[in-house]
Amino acid sequence: MSDVKPGYLAKVEISSGNQILGAGTWSYTGESRDIHESSHFDGTGYKIDTPLMIAGGEISVSGDFRLSDPTGRDAVEAAFTAGTQLRDFRLYVDATSYYIPDDTLFATATTTGSYVTVTKSPSTTTFDTAGVGTMEFTAKVTGRLTLVNAAANVVILTLGRVEDSRLSDCMLVGRLTSMGSLSDNSEVSLKFRYGTDRNVLNSETEARQISDLGVVGIWQSDMTALAMVVLYYQAVATGVQDGTKVGTGAVISDSFHTG
Repeated sequence: MSDVKPGYLAKVEISSGNQILGAGTWSYTGESRDIHESSHFDGTGYKIDTPLMIAGGEISVSGDFRLSDPTGRDAVEAAFTAGTQLRDFRLYVDATSYYIPDDTLFATATTTGSYVTVTKSPSTTTFDTAGVGTMEFTAKVTGRLTLVNAAANVVILTLGRVEDSRLSDCMLVGRLTSMGSLSDNSEVSLKFRYGTDRNVLNSETEARQISDLGVVGIWQSDMTALAMVVLYYQAVATGVQDGTKVGTGAVISDSFHTG
């Protein structure tokens, strides 16, 4: 029997695990494929359709209005105002499994991975005397969302970094929370992608094989070139025995020491 999911365990998060408070309903339409009619005059009476490109789906979120939600609703509104490409946007189906933009698409010099763009801000609210105020917003997916099943997948979180103020060195830190099924992997290979452009993390640390869940770090030396700029970084964990099991943490950032 398939494993059904109760809705009360779902939630919506943006930017490194910040839950959108008050959200009580979310929906995702899924991808769709554009179709071009290729019928011609001497046809059989049936339309002939040619499949074209795949378009990302739409996300709708609604729930109770919260006056102060700086890391949730307010963050969504700020993303709408700035036209931000959200790559860390999660639609949870239970406590650990969720939909997230697929980062394997669009591997070009200017864009990395699918993303979500807020198209209708959560400033759209409704109040009446018979109930509490409500809010809603919508977003468009460029690319696709992929379902991460934490019970069967590698799951890694990006936590931050510890810097040596005397040197242009730092330790990038993550937390491995799942290696999926032990029949797939008993070890994972951890590394960090990093760079000065959120959309192009074109540098990597060395990889480290780990077999235990918990907090783990990788020391990266000689990052002088990144001094006085904003550093973006992301933890990536890949199964050693089954390399198709890959977990990626959120892309987070902060300013690097001058060295």
